[in-house]
Amino acid sequence: MTGNQLIWFLLIGLIAGWLAGKIMRGSGFGLVGDLVVGVLGAFLGAWLFGLLGLTAWGLLGSILVALVGALVLLWVIRLLKPGTAVYGASPKPAVTLRVTGHESRDCTSRDSRPVTRDYFAGMPPLPITLRMPGQDHSSGDFWSWSSFKVAGFLRFDGPEPVLEWEITASTSEVDGFEVREDVEALPPEALAIPLDRVRGVLMKGRWWRPYLKVMARDLTVFQGVPGERHGVVRLYFARAYRPLAQDFADRINTAVAPFTTPVP
Repeated sequence: MTGNQLIWFLLIGLIAGWLAGKIMRGSGFGLVGDLVVGVLGAFLGAWLFGLLGLTAWGLLGSILVALVGALVLLWVIRLLKPGTAVYGASPKPAVTLRVTGHESRDCTSRDSRPVTRDYFAGMPPLPITLRMPGQDHSSGDFWSWSSFKVAGFLRFDGPEPVLEWEITASTSEVDGFEVREDVEALPPEALAIPLDRVRGVLMKGRWWRPYLKVMARDLTVFQGVPGERHGVVRLYFARAYRPLAQDFADRINTAVAPFTTPVP
């Protein structure tokens, strides 16, 4: 195998591993994990196609072979691990709110006009997801990769928005010829967001991947929220919830207007 052929082989394995992860559990396994799953899948897929007398041609055909092998590999792993945790299998403790740096749960504007509970009354919770980077580790013939799914809701608790989320951690390990996979649902968390420390909310992403960009006035407001960066969190939502998300953004921007300057 030449250098160029090796590069194409690894690239095909990377694509197949990522696709297999998206199909089987909704997310990839990280760079190293996708590569390992895809490469093993390529060998398994080639053996299965040869066993069935099937032939695949070209780049797409090679990706298809590796993808089929990767899917079969992941399916076999799940069969061999009947005790693996499933999403939501662990009992969920009661959510404990963390209120960061905010003593009062009533927001009052500079001209003493309070934002009352009625202002946000009747708002249904907005289902959201957060992005959390995966983790890879390799040493010798041992590979380990973890990916995280973060799902939750943005809702209002009286005059204050509350962000709730739960992390599902998926860890896969390859130790020589032994492959292990484990899924764990971590305890849910929540954060009450003081409106007087929010700078504004922007609708981003357009059609393809819409999200709300929530910007704080200091770096401590969203500490501990998955995906937080420089006082900003991105709340991704399904396109069907765009009107509700826009309503959330409009109401929050109206509520924080007395505390901040317009967002550019």
